[in-house]
Amino acid sequence: ARADGITVPIFHNDAGRHGRWVPASSDVPGTVKGPNDLYAFDGYPGGVCSVHNLPAKGSPAPDWGLYSAGGADGGASASPHTPGFAAEFGGGWFDYWGSNGMYPCNAIQRGLRYQRVFYGTNIANGIAIQNFYMTYGGTSWGWLPAPVVYTSYDYGAAIDE
Repeated sequence: ARADGITVPIFHNDAGRHGRWVPASSDVPGTVKGPNDLYAFDGYPGGVCSVHNLPAKGSPAPDWGLYSAGGADGGASASPHTPGFAAEFGGGWFDYWGSNGMYPCNAIQRGLRYQRVFYGTNIANGIAIQNFYMTYGGTSWGWLPAPVVYTSYDYGAAIDE
C-alpha cells in the first residue's frame, strides 16, 4: 500500500504502558523509539470478579490520556505528538480452568457503569482511538489462547458465544 502512495499508519501495542515503541517524534525522556507511526498501549482497569463469582470493588478510572503526568509510563503521554491510542482496552476478562463461571459476573463488572465511566474518561482525556478487548467472544481449540483458559474465549465480551 505504501509503495502505491497510500499512507497506512503502523503501530505496536505496548503491553502495560512503558513507553516502548514510540514514534521518532516523541521527545519524552525514558521512552524507546521504534519504526512505527503511532504509539499504542493496553490496559485492563476496573478490577476483576472474585473467586466466588462476585463483582470486586472497582478502581477509579485511570488518566492514560494526553493530559496525564505519567510521561513514559503514562499511556498517551509517552507520545504527545500523536493521537492517544488505547489499542487494547479491557472490555471483559477470561474465565479460567476451575472457576465458578465468571462471564455473568464480568457482564456486571464491565457493564453500563464501567462503560460510562471508563470509556467516557478515555474520551475526556484525549484518547482518540479506543479498541475494546474483546468485543466478540468465541470458542477456541483447547489451550490455543493460553494454558489457563479452556475452550471458551468468550471473555465476557459484549457479543458473547
